[in-house]
Amino acid sequence: MAASRKVGLIAVGVDKTNVLQTLKGAASGAGKLAQWLQDQQPFGVTPVVKLLVDAANRVSAREVQDAARAMVAAGDLDALILYFAGHGIVKAGFDEQVLLSDVGTYKDEAIAITPTALNARYSGIAHVIIISDSCRSAIDPFGPLGTVVGKPVLERGTVVGAHRSKVDVFYATEPSQTAKEFNGEGFFTDVLLDVLTHPTPGVCESWADLPAGVVVIPAWKLETYLDTEVPLRAAQQKPAFDQSPDFTVTSREPLFFGYAKSPPPNAPAAPAPEPYVPAEPGGPPGAPPSDAGGPVYERILDAPLRPRTIAISEVASIVKAPWGSVAPSTRITEDAGLSEAIKDYVGSDQGRQAFETRTGYSIIGDQIERAFLSGGAAGELAVTDEGIVGRDLRLYPEPFSAPGQEGTVAVCLKSGSICFLPIMPGYIGTLHVRDGQAVSLSFEISAQLQPPWMTEEQRRRLAQRRALAASLAASGKLGHLAKAEGDRHGTFLREDKLADPTLGIYASYAYALSGNDEDARSVYDWFSQHPSLDPPGLRAAPTPFDVAMLAGASIQGTTKNPPAIAPFCPMMSLGWSVLSSYLDTNSLHGAIVQAGRYRLNCEWTTFRQRDVKFLIAAFGSGEIK
Repeated sequence: MAASRKVGLIAVGVDKTNVLQTLKGAASGAGKLAQWLQDQQPFGVTPVVKLLVDAANRVSAREVQDAARAMVAAGDLDALILYFAGHGIVKAGFDEQVLLSDVGTYKDEAIAITPTALNARYSGIAHVIIISDSCRSAIDPFGPLGTVVGKPVLERGTVVGAHRSKVDVFYATEPSQTAKEFNGEGFFTDVLLDVLTHPTPGVCESWADLPAGVVVIPAWKLETYLDTEVPLRAAQQKPAFDQSPDFTVTSREPLFFGYAKSPPPNAPAAPAPEPYVPAEPGGPPGAPPSDAGGPVYERILDAPLRPRTIAISEVASIVKAPWGSVAPSTRITEDAGLSEAIKDYVGSDQGRQAFETRTGYSIIGDQIERAFLSGGAAGELAVTDEGIVGRDLRLYPEPFSAPGQEGTVAVCLKSGSICFLPIMPGYIGTLHVRDGQAVSLSFEISAQLQPPWMTEEQRRRLAQRRALAASLAASGKLGHLAKAEGDRHGTFLREDKLADPTLGIYASYAYALSGNDEDARSVYDWFSQHPSLDPPGLRAAPTPFDVAMLAGASIQGTTKNPPAIAPFCPMMSLGWSVLSSYLDTNSLHGAIVQAGRYRLNCEWTTFRQRDVKFLIAAFGSGEIK
């Protein structure tokens, strides 16, 4: 028998939401995982299981939170597994919500995965494993699920002096994909349970401090195996389908997922994948010939196709060298799942390059109806060279305005949406809007202040970097890349944040999502200490709210003094989901916290004007800067 081990499991399975079609395998998948943990008892495991499924009762966020709170409070768990199966949506890249029973009536009846993972780092439990067998599909922002804002399962514990937990996150699918049910069961859960109960040599390890004959399954071995096995098995089904899982694994020895019943220790490694076998004419893509022998799930893989994680690392290696790199090849970006997103963001710097005031915004894809500052002062709409009114916005930071007019500008669009943007002295911002939603934001140093090192070639390279960072964020891969590349990727982004502050925002999220709080704070330090682009005149640009938040900096949302942080709320939509993980929300104006429930599911914070009249009133009156 192995050493005693106490493992908690909260298994949530919701088949019915009364909003989307009824599922068949969510509740049963939760039950099967609970049974797997019970079967670990012969190894000395004491399971503590809370099964929450909707077979008999409706599942609520409060029930899930209460179960987690009780397990954490007991203080005796070696590991905690959080399993969620059901319908899922994304509000933005890496902002997943798993829907619970009453989400059709109460928009907070959902589980927010990212803040759950962030809070788990300070749970006091050495190893936390989060499994989400749910879709990660974008939904209509103006539909019944457009304002769903889920809750984290875990609360953030003491940070100062705390020993941070290792947190592994297993997503059944990548962002923008659906998590399939096959033969009435969750496909990812079935593959996971298959390897846990019948492990291959490639997922097992035998460590020196384990009793003789005891073999464990570490999370990082599961990651490698499932990264290949899930899409291969999906391609083998009839009809075939696409499904690629997504992982963030930080645990290392002596932490592991579970004990293995077989194979014996020191077994040879699993065989390498066989070459691609073409389908028979008329057969499903990737299927073997009908007379093919071998196991049920024969390994069939198109040899040139790289696993997503490897392709993402290859993209990073190409683009991280300062200014001198070439654009990644189409094949690499396709393998990384980034090609379509990159196309969307290339050329996102098509707005105006200069204003007389050296500060302003260009809007692409919509028109400005009105713009105003805290206290109601109007922003000035400029006429473009084409004679268009409402595309460009001229702003007046010091020395062009009276003190107190710095900070945030509210931009009301003709589509009915509203964005709150920072006033960045010396920078011209370009906001791309699609169907009333802000899909990308970038900044360029105003043409009057361009430093000598910013040549046209460097501007082109910067645009490539910007497109890459935006596509990673939109695809939910920014944290995944930071996990793979660590400090190098974040440093790459930080190097260019003077040229475009949004790269500093991306870097902060990359660090935070990969558990690197120290370097997230270093980005904040850079912003807070950086001088003005034009020392004799303009004020220094404020620190973006997101950068300050992810660094755990003190933020006061009711101050009437010119802020060093702007705007007054997260710029990226993901920031709203993790707000309570980093800040005491009581320090913010109540209207800000309330407005978070109404954000649309897009990358950069966007509201419908009709939904946040209370926030507009508080900002217009000067209560919020």
